[in-house]
Amino acid sequence: MIKELCILLSPVFWSIKNDFIRFDRSFYKKIFFYTVSSGIFIFLITKLLSIGMTKLQNLSPDVFNLLLIKGYSLIFIIIFFVQIFNGLVISLNTYYQSKEMEVLLTSPVNRTSLFFSKLFETHIKASWMLIIFGIPLLISSGLLYHTNLIYYVYSLLLFAAFSIIPVNIGIGRTILLSNIFHIRRLKKYLLSTGIVAVALLVTLLRIFKPERFVNPELFANLTLFISELKTPSFILLPNRWLSESLFNFL
Repeated sequence: MIKELCILLSPVFWSIKNDFIRFDRSFYKKIFFYTVSSGIFIFLITKLLSIGMTKLQNLSPDVFNLLLIKGYSLIFIIIFFVQIFNGLVISLNTYYQSKEMEVLLTSPVNRTSLFFSKLFETHIKASWMLIIFGIPLLISSGLLYHTNLIYYVYSLLLFAAFSIIPVNIGIGRTILLSNIFHIRRLKKYLLSTGIVAVALLVTLLRIFKPERFVNPELFANLTLFISELKTPSFILLPNRWLSESLFNFL
């Protein structure tokens, strides 16, 4: 199975290698544009996060740490739901609308190996968003706590495990929807799915009311404010264990 999996994935790596070897200008222009724009975005977001964290340090250490964990947890849950939709859209292309699937389905290829090769390809293509939005969070918290290289390796492994969950949920939704709707019409329903996902996200934010965590005026005193911050979120949500794992390590 592993050998067949490597054979099925080899065209992807061959195409990347050929793009580098042929010195295609359009390819290198795209690489340059995406690298520069991503670098500028990561630098600016990291800088803004570092400035904001530095200002929040004027609060008591307990309040600052709790605010930081809650803030990161909120960002992670947003990334989580966006990754689900991201996995849904990408898996629709890799599993059902890829031109090579017509050839692969008629060839003597193990279907299990074919499924996992597309699963791996979907995860690779869906990981760019987590990298772009996750790196500033990791760097800013690492700079704040003056951590070492082990933290970044540890956090990247956690992010990889975190990404697997929403992308697989998106793939599962694609497979489920493909049994209900025609593939060609499925993209038309993605807009409705996106609207529903945004509505669910807004509903979730209203249920948790994250703004109350940064407004001590809503509480009679600092003790009540800290006790409210310490109220745990739903344990089955991956954003909770990710944020707690990162900051417990720090």
